[in-house]
This record gives sequence, structure tokens and C-alpha cells, in this order.
Amino acid sequence: MKINEYTKTGLYHLQRGEECQDRTLFSDDKNYSLAVISDGVTSCRNAFQGAETTCMAVKDFFLREGGRTFKYSPEKLSYLLTEHILFWLEKQAVKEETDVKEYASTVAAFFVDNKTGETLALSLGDSACCKIRDAQTKAVILPRRAHGQPCLVTTEGAYKAMTVRSMETRFEDALLLCTDGFIEALNQDGGKNEGIDYLLRQGNYEDMNSRLDRLEIRDDCSYIVLSRTR
Repeated sequence: MKINEYTKTGLYHLQRGEECQDRTLFSDDKNYSLAVISDGVTSCRNAFQGAETTCMAVKDFFLREGGRTFKYSPEKLSYLLTEHILFWLEKQAVKEETDVKEYASTVAAFFVDNKTGETLALSLGDSACCKIRDAQTKAVILPRRAHGQPCLVTTEGAYKAMTVRSMETRFEDALLLCTDGFIEALNQDGGKNEGIDYLLRQGNYEDMNSRLDRLEIRDDCSYIVLSRTR
């Protein structure tokens, strides 16, 4: 797998002297590849730590479960994964004597069998999962909100709000995970010729990153792209 990733602190946090609340993670071996993205909730005191812990919990889950995850029903996978994340967050909260809700974040991930291309996509909250094939972008999981707010890993009954999709990933396909800040940048760019959307579909990440650098984006902006190569 080839990986491209990008993270930019939004204007809101820059003006407040705060760090970016997004976190990305990539794990790869001869059998499986995993990409995870998590967006910590700005109003929570430990948002970045929550996003970081969430990414690590997802990695730990898929390392433990491996290929068994492809046999789980979406409901079972959602339940097991969200409980695993919550367990990690609760341990952190107890250690630091803090309410677990202070670690709230969204999460999205791709888990790929490198031999067969079998792929799991999952998302909880307002991040998106997309597939890029033949210079065309197709949404696999769209951002999801409930009552105007994204569902979070610390939300009661979070597993009910997690979306899981199974699909095939071919060689040369690209898989995109992105936070709502990246979607904001995409909309702000207005679909101009040679803009972010075009550069994304062409796989020109270097120029796309430069364009993102120049945009004034209020929210933290992050993406991670996996490209399945031979």
C-alpha cells in the first residue's frame, strides 16, 4: 500500500493558540492495511488525546481480530469496535481522573486484505469514506449527523450510529478518509479547474496539499489516502 496524508490546523484553533484536534494512523503488513482518522471534539478538554487514543484502539482491535472481521455482520463489528474504543478511553479517563466524555471524537477507517482486496469501511460521525477509481470519486460512507451534531465514540449506544460497508478494492484504486474540515475546504474551493477535487481524482497530492496550505479553513483539515499497488 502507498499512503498519502495531510493535516492542517484550522483558523479557529490557530487564533486560540491550540493544537490541531485531528489524528491519523496507518498500519501495514503483508496481510492487511489499516487507515484510521479521528476528529476530536473542540469543546472537550482532551480532544486531541481522545482522537489519538481512538486511533490506537482501532489499530489494536484490528490487529487482534484480523481476518475474522470480514466475517462479522455490520452490527457485530460496530458493537465490538465501539466497545473496544470506549474501553480504551475509559482506562485513560480513570488514569487521569477525568470524565470519559472529555475524550469525545469521531472515527472512520478502512481495513484492507492486501491479498484479495476485500475491504471494510466504517465511519461514526462527520468524516467521510470514499473510493477513487479511474479518476472518479465515489462516496462509500457519507458524513452522518443526528439532531445537527455528529455521533461520537463516547455517545451512548454509539454502535447503533456506526456505518459499516464491505467492498472490493482493486489494484490502483485509492481509498480516501477525510474529516469535515477537508470537506469544508473542498466546498470552499468551489470545484474550480485544477482545484482540490480535480487534483484528488488525479492523485496529485503534492499540488493538492499546496492548495490546501493556501486556503483559509476555519476547521482542522485532514485526510489520509491509501493506494493499492501491485
